[in-house]
Amino acid sequence: GVQLPKGQTWKQDPRVRRVGKGKPKGKPGFKKTFKRGERAPVAVISSMPKVKKRVQAVYPERMRELGIEGRVVLQLTVGPDGKVKKIKVLKSLRKELDKASIAAAKKMIFAPAKVGKTPVTVKIPYTFTFVLD
Repeated sequence: GVQLPKGQTWKQDPRVRRVGKGKPKGKPGFKKTFKRGERAPVAVISSMPKVKKRVQAVYPERMRELGIEGRVVLQLTVGPDGKVKKIKVLKSLRKELDKASIAAAKKMIFAPAKVGKTPVTVKIPYTFTFVLD
């Protein structure tokens, strides 16, 4: 092992110092008002999107025959009209199951997320589960 002298071994002041001059610009935290359709962080959302039209993903026959089960987790960008604008695969299972999940997600409709009474765009995770009967 390495021996270190007792006391302040780093010989530096442990306090955090601000780098640069002046005060930081802008107010800390999130802004309070958003325009219709503007992307809002989840922290300021007063009501999250709710599924109005749920679409079940089609289980590909080849995956059924192989006996593959599991979950595909997607990140959906839900717009102010409740439609899915963008889709990103967060947790993949198999290419065919990912494609089936994406196809189903494109057809889904949500009640939009809101900040106060203003509908906004937000990213949410959504999971499709594939189970053999």
